Amino acid sequence: MPDVILYLESKNWLCLIEAVTSHGPIDSKRYLELQELFGEADYELVFITAFPDSKPIDIVSLSSKDE
Repeated sequence: MPDVILYLESKNWLCLIEAVTSHGPIDSKRYLELQELFGEADYELVFITAFPDSKPIDIVSLSSKDE
């Protein structure tokens, strides 16, 4: 199960939020696991990895700009 599940009724989104410290960033394997658990409904799934601060995000965005 994700760390947090949030339903946004106005957009019909089910947000699955995982802390990077519990499972690491959501990767393709974890994405498929969550799809199996929550994918059988009429809402749109939104996958979010929560970081403790913005430093990891800066590193990720910088590395993607160089590629």
